Amino acid sequence: MDSLKLSLVLLLILLSKAESYAQPSKDRLKDSLLHQYNSEQNSKKRAQYLLELCEIEENSSAAVSLAEKAIRFTDSLGLRDENAKANHLSGIAWKKWGDYNKSAARLNTALDYYEKRSMKRDISILKNDIGETLRASNNYNLAFSFLNSALEYFTSTNDSLEIAKTYNRLAATQYEFITKNPEFESFITNVFVNKLSYNEAVSLVPDFKKSVDTLLNYISQAKHYAVCCNSISIIISTDIIYASHLRTTGQTDEAIILFDKIIADINQFGYFTELPLVLYNKSLVYIENINDIPKAIELALEALQLSKKFDIRLYKYLINTVLQRCYITSGDYKNAIAFIKNNEELSKHFVFEELRLKLLLEQMDYQFAKRETELKNRSLRLAMLLGFFAFILLFSFIATITVSRKNRKLKSLLDELNTKNNIISKQTDELKDAVASKDKFFSIIAHDLMGPFGAVKGLTELLIDNINDKNMKGVEECASVILKSSQKSMELITNLLTWARSQIGRMEFNPKILNLNSTLKESLMVLNESANNKNIELINNIKDDTTVFADKDMLNIIFRNLVTNSIKFTNQGGEVVVWDSIRNNKVLISVKDTGIGIPEIMLKEIFSLNSMTGRPGTNNEYSTGLGLILCKEFVEKNGGEIFVESTEGNGSTFHFTLPYKQNYERTERQKN
Repeated sequence: MDSLKLSLVLLLILLSKAESYAQPSKDRLKDSLLHQYNSEQNSKKRAQYLLELCEIEENSSAAVSLAEKAIRFTDSLGLRDENAKANHLSGIAWKKWGDYNKSAARLNTALDYYEKRSMKRDISILKNDIGETLRASNNYNLAFSFLNSALEYFTSTNDSLEIAKTYNRLAATQYEFITKNPEFESFITNVFVNKLSYNEAVSLVPDFKKSVDTLLNYISQAKHYAVCCNSISIIISTDIIYASHLRTTGQTDEAIILFDKIIADINQFGYFTELPLVLYNKSLVYIENINDIPKAIELALEALQLSKKFDIRLYKYLINTVLQRCYITSGDYKNAIAFIKNNEELSKHFVFEELRLKLLLEQMDYQFAKRETELKNRSLRLAMLLGFFAFILLFSFIATITVSRKNRKLKSLLDELNTKNNIISKQTDELKDAVASKDKFFSIIAHDLMGPFGAVKGLTELLIDNINDKNMKGVEECASVILKSSQKSMELITNLLTWARSQIGRMEFNPKILNLNSTLKESLMVLNESANNKNIELINNIKDDTTVFADKDMLNIIFRNLVTNSIKFTNQGGEVVVWDSIRNNKVLISVKDTGIGIPEIMLKEIFSLNSMTGRPGTNNEYSTGLGLILCKEFVEKNGGEIFVESTEGNGSTFHFTLPYKQNYERTERQKN
């Protein structure tokens, strides 16, 4: 406790000291540098003034313009050191502006030069900035690699400022990495749905607790070194990360208190470029944690105004998204549409949001009509419920003897009514899913199945003509195409029937202990011909003694569909590898190919029936995507989960888990 008090006192002293030695305003400094740049005759000094202008510019568009000008100017003069610095600053500016590809290109140009000159400190500073760009583009594993490499060097040189910066970026990366993991979803469910306390929810998800402990360590280290080197900006930035963590983990009161403190610090010390991010996160507290829509709108509008001032596209995009949610939730569709349209232009720089925005625009007209109908239905239901409640209250008044007994009975009746309403709501959702499944089923039959049969019909007529003309070459060609069309139809029919049986509950489920290697061999035997036709090598790296507890028929269907999918989307001469490992007391099976990969826009919905789309293979093989839907259903039926990792142009890896033999036997012993 004494050491904590001492640290707080030290922090306050340093903050006071920083305030007393405040720099002249950035506007005056900018004007001074601009004057020196324009009046200086020496070209090298002019280049240095231009680089200093780039470093202090807060507006991202202006920073990009200055940095690009510095690149051209230093290149024309042959100033290599200054040109590398200009590329470095350009990469930082492009990242802030929101173009991560250009940012990475500029930073890599600078890195090549620094490495050729063995400029170790500059290399490490640059790695820190590359890690930040990778974090912003959601490439967390690579971001950690660059940041840890930078941290190793700065630790060896005891550079407190750069250590603080690196720990700060590690904390930001770890925070975002946590929120993208499945364990985070489990934690959120326990906090917001099951209403558990933070500590109770954390204890139920051990992997999430480890990740949070790592995050808190990064935050602690960043604050410690920032205090040591008197870096107010890093202290504020680290506080923002911690406040965001408090918000997303349901620690609402603590989050609001810390956000208010951060805003006060920003106003005191003048780091206003951080203010839009703080106001954005604080608005999320009011929309997600407190459900105070007017307050959320007030904060988001203030954040948007500042984001426009500093021209930070990502902030504008995120804040527009919050305002969309607020206005849709409050029923103000006019303003909602306005902000959705604003985001359409911004989304060109963020491809992953483009489809969602267009879909929202297409659905908005439907939402107007739907809301009118819902209001009428709600009024009718409310009248019925009021009548029912009036009857219950009257009956309770007559039947009860004491006020206490009447209250207990009324509570019981209300709980029962809520339960029934929840059941009805759940049944309604299930009915909607069933209707969607039916529509998709008939869509596949009408479009995907009729196509091959239509081709067979036409080719059969052509085959008869060739036979009559005794054109044996034509007969052979027609027969070959008919065979391929029939195989496509058979594959589709098999998947459709299997899927239909699973939907109506007529597919038997008989899990038992299976040798995983032997089961895979059986599945690969029927796929060898397809692989040989494309000269693709099928590699079985499953360990001989690996056993799982699963339904054999379902496991064969999973293997066949995943390997078939890999063969379809792998070019001639490629390979498909299957291997196993242990993950969280389950067997993790991985199917990796060297194919064409999956576009990012398809990855998010690849296992969804409603958005299922097919695309041709590398040899124009037929595909509907239904096989992946089957894989997901059967993996989950067997107590596992399935997910995919893919980069377009670099192949795909499908992973799924199953219970393994030892885990099953331990469960059986516990039952006995």
